[in-house]
Amino acid sequence: MVIAVSLLRAVNVGGRQVKKDELIAIHKAAGCVDPETFIASGNVVFATREKDLAKLAARIEKEFERVAGFRSEAILRTLDELRGVVEQNPFPGREGSKLVVTFLASTPSRTKIEIDVAPEEVRVIGREMYVYFPNGQGQSKFPAAKVAKALGGVVGTGRNLNTVGKLIELAAKRS
Repeated sequence: MVIAVSLLRAVNVGGRQVKKDELIAIHKAAGCVDPETFIASGNVVFATREKDLAKLAARIEKEFERVAGFRSEAILRTLDELRGVVEQNPFPGREGSKLVVTFLASTPSRTKIEIDVAPEEVRVIGREMYVYFPNGQGQSKFPAAKVAKALGGVVGTGRNLNTVGKLIELAAKRS
């Protein structure tokens, strides 16, 4: 079995509320084994026999919309992929709460950001975009919509590096 994490986009923000028990039921109905949530922002750790994670993501999204009544992209990463995200971090040593990894649904056709994002720093590596917010996200005027357009419109969902570390810990307990 593969240990994986489902990172749901825009869950429990802006009035789009889904309870922990609903998230677990959604993932079970989609075929995930022993799903477990971490914090109330759409993070679900589980095991799966499914080899095609894109198919599994599509089943999760369909079940999510049926239960929750709105669409949310499910971006899946295996435990090994999450470990790779930390290993390839282009901003080592930076404060984890100020470093956000955006997990992209696919590899963008364009990975170079040609717009000014200062004082933030951005690097795209494969299916992840790393953004360092030196003053924290709350004070940022980061042009997220312009960055998404620069990446060719690929959707993603962000988690700070501390959360990524906790998800790795939870997933590693299952391996």
